[in-house]
Amino acid sequence: MDFRSTITVLWERLGLGEPHFVEAGRIRLLVEATGLDLADNDRGALVVEAVAGSLDAADDGARHRQIRRVLETNLGLLRDGEAGVYVRDLPGKSSALVACAAYRYALADTGRLARMIEDVVGAVEFYRAELAASPAPAAAWRDAATTETSTLIFRP
Repeated sequence: MDFRSTITVLWERLGLGEPHFVEAGRIRLLVEATGLDLADNDRGALVVEAVAGSLDAADDGARHRQIRRVLETNLGLLRDGEAGVYVRDLPGKSSALVACAAYRYALADTGRLARMIEDVVGAVEFYRAELAASPAPAAAWRDAATTETSTLIFRP
């Protein structure tokens, strides 16, 4: 399988109709309030990513406490699921905390891909609550809600 066929099968499985690709090798998915990017990494895998929040506390001490909390909790996420987080530097001195998971096409298991997507959404929801005291700047959010090519899912 490749990116396009994997996404087509996933969309069909989820009852989302025909997928609308942002560009070749990339599509956006909105699960409730969480915008996800699904992209081909050109190495046999699909990467699912979503911005969880900002690591831009007002002072260095607060920022170090945020990073320590991320390090303490990230291993637990990886033990319980397939999503982890990393820090993405943004223009200026700001940084975004990004949740991600990678799905190898060779698995040919869209059920597992759907669970990975849920793991990424769960990580985003967890860290949004953790980082609520310091919301991300608008530029940090690559939220699919603002695009016409997004697919929207509401969870029960």
